[in-house]
Amino acid sequence: MNRRTFLSLIAVAPAGCAAASPIEKAFDHLFNFEYAQAQTVAGESMQDPVAHCVRAAALLFSEFARLNIWESEYFFATGHRSKAKPDLKLHTAFFAAIAETRRLANQSLEGNSRDTTALLCQMMSYSFESNYVAYVERRSMASFDMCKKSQLWADKLLAVDPKFHDAYLTTGLNEYMLGALPAMVRWAVKIETAKGDKQKGLEHLEMAARTGRYFPAFAKLLLAVFYEREKRIDRASATLRELSNSYPRNPLFTAQLARLQQKKG
Repeated sequence: MNRRTFLSLIAVAPAGCAAASPIEKAFDHLFNFEYAQAQTVAGESMQDPVAHCVRAAALLFSEFARLNIWESEYFFATGHRSKAKPDLKLHTAFFAAIAETRRLANQSLEGNSRDTTALLCQMMSYSFESNYVAYVERRSMASFDMCKKSQLWADKLLAVDPKFHDAYLTTGLNEYMLGALPAMVRWAVKIETAKGDKQKGLEHLEMAARTGRYFPAFAKLLLAVFYEREKRIDRASATLRELSNSYPRNPLFTAQLARLQQKKG
């Protein structure tokens, strides 16, 4: 594992301690939905596959925001997806970031096949590509090919380090989403090590949210969406409150938390 990268990402440095690393700052901007800043700061670590993974996520999330996908039926279901077409320049930049993530990850894995940071970056690159294909391009069936690849990398990561709980972001998402599909569709898009158990999916995402090293905030975002779908409004509210407290500049978290609080009465 790339120890330097891991140690820089354990937590954002508290007040009075050493300054946060560029990658830490990039993640903070990313989950405050400050997309341009996330890309700029991540650009200071261009030999690190995690930096390119953050860049890809920032581009994906910004396109979600532009197309109103966060508020659409795919996520919080409080609005409609925009009818605007995908941004072609962003498409090019997104897939370039994905390609560079994989190139650097492969380079690391050639030297050390057990490099958990590189395995994670491979996993997340296919997860982000799947999200782009499914929600931006609206090609849901095609996105399952990337889901399968992301699952394979997650399985490899857990085989190397069972405590690398970011892997459960992928396994949890795949379990839950498969479980939400009709039986015939689930059979058609079979993922070898995912059975479509929604409760197991939530449990995996909860592990990623509690002890993930890189993407616990993304796991919490998904949990907030899925808890609400399961009518667990208190859990959804609590999760959004955590996100809102950690990323107070993110308008999505604060708006959805206010909506759920009003919904509860």
